[in-house]
Amino acid sequence: MKRLIALSLIALGMVNTANAVVNCSGGCNYGTPSNPNWVYITWQCSDGQQCHLYCTTNPPTGGCDSGS
Repeated sequence: MKRLIALSLIALGMVNTANAVVNCSGGCNYGTPSNPNWVYITWQCSDGQQCHLYCTTNPPTGGCDSGS
């Protein structure tokens, strides 16, 4: 039986004040610790929002929320 192990990393980028966006990136491991299979994505959120990485689907998806 195969098991899905999803480990995630979130790395927030810098805020681009000219465009008022946050560049987000992160990766999910769909393999095992001994045989990793990392999939990385990037996305953008509006300034003031928090970046969220979702590893429940492959490929992973990114999202934004108000941060409050």
